[in-house]
Amino acid sequence: SIYDACDGNYYVFLPSYADLKSVQAILPRNQIFYLDDIRLKDQMTCEVFELERPYHLTINGQDTATFRFFQSQNVAAMFIDTVSGEMTEIHKDKSYEEFASMTLYSIDGQLDHSDKRSRLKCRGNSTWDCDKRPYLLKLSSDGDLLDMGSAKKWVLLANAYDETNLNNKLVFDLASQVNIGWVPESQFVDLYLNGEYSGLYLLTEKVEVHPSRLDIDIASGDFLCRLELPARIGMLETLFESSLGRIIEVCYPKEPPEADLEYLSYLVWLMEKDFSAETDLTESEIVDLDSWVRRYIIDEISGNIDSDLTSSYFYYSNGKFCAGPVWDYDMAFGNHYRNQEAHAFIAKNAFKSSSRQSMYYSELYKNESFHQRIVEIYRSEFVPVLRKMICQDMDALIASTHSAARMNSIRWREMFDNWNER
Repeated sequence: SIYDACDGNYYVFLPSYADLKSVQAILPRNQIFYLDDIRLKDQMTCEVFELERPYHLTINGQDTATFRFFQSQNVAAMFIDTVSGEMTEIHKDKSYEEFASMTLYSIDGQLDHSDKRSRLKCRGNSTWDCDKRPYLLKLSSDGDLLDMGSAKKWVLLANAYDETNLNNKLVFDLASQVNIGWVPESQFVDLYLNGEYSGLYLLTEKVEVHPSRLDIDIASGDFLCRLELPARIGMLETLFESSLGRIIEVCYPKEPPEADLEYLSYLVWLMEKDFSAETDLTESEIVDLDSWVRRYIIDEISGNIDSDLTSSYFYYSNGKFCAGPVWDYDMAFGNHYRNQEAHAFIAKNAFKSSSRQSMYYSELYKNESFHQRIVEIYRSEFVPVLRKMICQDMDALIASTHSAARMNSIRWREMFDNWNER
């Protein structure tokens, strides 16, 4: 479909594999269209036109707008068509789910996956209020999308707060190169909803307990939890308040028996007891110290404002609590006024507002054994990875997504401008 920017500009946004020779113009009857002095004919190919060149569009002799073709590069393309043919109900209610047909093409246009009975719904918290929405895609059966492993549930991150589209991807790539455990795999896709270009999205594995994802043993008493804000209690299904006053949502198992919930609450009490002690955490029987150190370094480097507050996952497995998986970094790397102070520390509440106080990191940061492992792991694991990312990987990622990110910025220009003005 043609995108009307409502400012006198019309755009056609093409996927990476597109060729103007194979793009056809489908025109309504009884109207005459010109791009400059070229009259459009129904089903004619667009090979005579050039990418990004501005053309004057006239309809029935009236000078209407400026018209441009843009094309993505180096990015796969996903097409989702809902049964209703629109997104109205999905965008109105986050719990509403609709059947849809999904087709995914690789960068060079090869069919990667097709599912005629998938389901689509909105997801997210603060990002759900953005014009560019994030989505949860449920396949009818396990599917291996873009060689990221086989599962039913997939997340389409909108990166609505991050015009660079890089923050989440950078953190996922960083975390996958240090020994922090399972990290969601991710690939960029140009998303088309009911034929309309919806922007550049990051297709990721969902954070869930699954043999090909976070593979922990729920049947043997393992748990996946996350920290959440008190203001979101009404949106959480299974939760409890810890001894430190943290709101903890139990993500897996779903709807655990009351006895299991009480046992988990007791285990968290033991974990928080060790967090608050001035003992050697390398000897802790319940805290996997190095996983908390690695996640803390990632959060500190990225300046994640949600760190230790919301969307902060941790899990209990093999008798210990581990930090992770990493998730939700769109407002990291100076992308929010709270993390633009270079000397601010995620672990120090002096740099935070009274409503966004850290509890776990602030306690851990006081512990000498935690401090020592930060120094050791940062030097041995993070420094080599960060040097390579800064000198090579970031430039390569920017170059590979440049065209797709540019189309996304044009499509969502008003949203990004409104966000930047806040």
